[in-house]
Amino acid sequence: MANANGTNESNATSETPETPAKPAAPAKKVPTKAHRVLQNLRHDGKHYIPGKIVELTAAQAKNLVERKVVEPIAAEAARIKAEL
Repeated sequence: MANANGTNESNATSETPETPAKPAAPAKKVPTKAHRVLQNLRHDGKHYIPGKIVELTAAQAKNLVERKVVEPIAAEAARIKAEL
């Protein structure tokens, strides 16, 4: 059979039975804590201005707290400052 560019090619393909995909493992929920934004911040594609609240994991917050971009809210403040 001729295709669009004028050559003769067969459209037959060797199909192999597909094995069913294994269900994906459920994503682990990483705990987050509320932080107040002190300087403009872009996080996960969103822009936060000073005064707004953003949820961050401990790993995400560590560097931002050290650079005074965010601060932990209330009870978390003393604990995080003690770790620095």
